[in-house]
Amino acid sequence: MGTEQRSEQQGRWIPAEGAEGLAQIFIKKAQMLEPNEFSFGPMAGRSEYIAVNRLFLIPIIERDIIPVENANLLDIACAQGGNTKLLRDFLAQYGKSATITGADIDREAVAEGKANVLSKDSIKVDFLLADARRLPFPRDQFTAALFLNALHEIQGQDNKMDALREAARVAKKLYVLSAFTASMFPDRHEFGIWGDLRKNCFTRLGKQRDRSKPRFEVHSIEEYCEMMNKAGWRIDPGENVRKETFAINSEVLKDFSNDKPFLYGFYQDMEDTDEVSFDAKRHAIWDEVEAMEEARRLETGDPNAMVIFRRTWVLLEAQRVA
Repeated sequence: MGTEQRSEQQGRWIPAEGAEGLAQIFIKKAQMLEPNEFSFGPMAGRSEYIAVNRLFLIPIIERDIIPVENANLLDIACAQGGNTKLLRDFLAQYGKSATITGADIDREAVAEGKANVLSKDSIKVDFLLADARRLPFPRDQFTAALFLNALHEIQGQDNKMDALREAARVAKKLYVLSAFTASMFPDRHEFGIWGDLRKNCFTRLGKQRDRSKPRFEVHSIEEYCEMMNKAGWRIDPGENVRKETFAINSEVLKDFSNDKPFLYGFYQDMEDTDEVSFDAKRHAIWDEVEAMEEARRLETGDPNAMVIFRRTWVLLEAQRVA
């Protein structure tokens, strides 16, 4: 508790001393990446990302998980286990016995999680290769299921519904955290900045938007709540939703661009997108962000000026219908 401080001037959450240590496993991985490799590791290792997740997870743990004896948690679409590790360390602080299972469809991510995020004290951790739409668990196995920056990456409403129904089959509570909803831009100015960034990146690649292709699928909070209610959950958009807006700098965005699912969504509606390599797409973002920074420095006269992007994260909490 009390481990984050908010800077009202910049609207960002600053982690307490020690958050960097939590990230070393991912930072080390990021430092070993070859230029043509891709991983969410660089992003998962950033103190900013860790602090955001701590902000949302701590209240959940203290209110809903700690009171349960031998709680059993399912981290769906856990990737390399960054948030799984956070859950483990938070729970271990309370001296409670619990089990956390990380499930992901990416075989390499699961292997990395198994190797690096181990059981600790009375907290048992395991990882399993699994499709969120067809979970290999019996009914009611888990105290709670979590989609931590994951549900929005399941494209297609039918696929999302299948994943939500499966979560309702195996767990009694559900928590969905996402930075990609229709509320992700706090105002039209931020929406415009993002639109210009995408347009300029397309141009750098000699492409333009293909309006016959769908954009990356995002849903409003109300749409997510409707899907969850139809899938067997009970959620009130007026009571069970929390929103927080954060400022992220250009270095954070560059690390985001090491993640293939992010690149897929960013360029989904670009013409001939499948013919352009992920590496070229990543470098287009890096080059455009650097150009934006240079323009910002010339404008302000500050040689250290950085471009700041503001994004709104949303947490949805649901109880399974009995």
